Amino acid sequence: MKTRFTSEAISKGGRSGTVTSPDGLLSITLGNPLEAGIETRGPNPELLFAGAYSACYHGALVNAAKKLGTPIQGSTVRAMVSLVEDEEGAYGLAVELHALLPGMDPDQARRIMEQAHQTCPYSKALRGEASVALIVDRAQSAPPPELEKNLGRDLALIEELPAKTKDLSALMDASEKTTGKERAAVTKSIRDKAK
Repeated sequence: MKTRFTSEAISKGGRSGTVTSPDGLLSITLGNPLEAGIETRGPNPELLFAGAYSACYHGALVNAAKKLGTPIQGSTVRAMVSLVEDEEGAYGLAVELHALLPGMDPDQARRIMEQAHQTCPYSKALRGEASVALIVDRAQSAPPPELEKNLGRDLALIEELPAKTKDLSALMDASEKTTGKERAAVTKSIRDKAK
């Protein structure tokens, strides 16, 4: 087996302390949901693990899709990591991996997720020691790119409405104070501004 790289982190103070790395890239004060007053002071170890697992599994998911001949785009992976306690007071982890694969058939998405679960290093490390559920999410959180462009255009038009309405309102006021040729000119101006 060939070592590709090694990452190092140092914990001080346990679950309520700090985590740093010798290279300075990581320097975190932890929060502890089980300790009053510091619940949200910083990320807890399960949140850090969820971030790391979702990134690692996502890489495995992209690779699995390529190997199965179904490249994916715009995918997201959400990891939910729970600290659980059994009847004897021993702690463990329960994980849910949610994948959103836009435009993909749910059965095919499930096959890709299962293949990724076989190759992901984090999944391998947890095998037999933690409960890991694989869940195919439905595409409802993000519109497809072509709809996103239209949404951006529509929002820009909506933001312009107050200014256009103010201009039109002023023109309509002017229209009420005029007659004949002047009214026709104001009406034409209103129509031109509305385009």
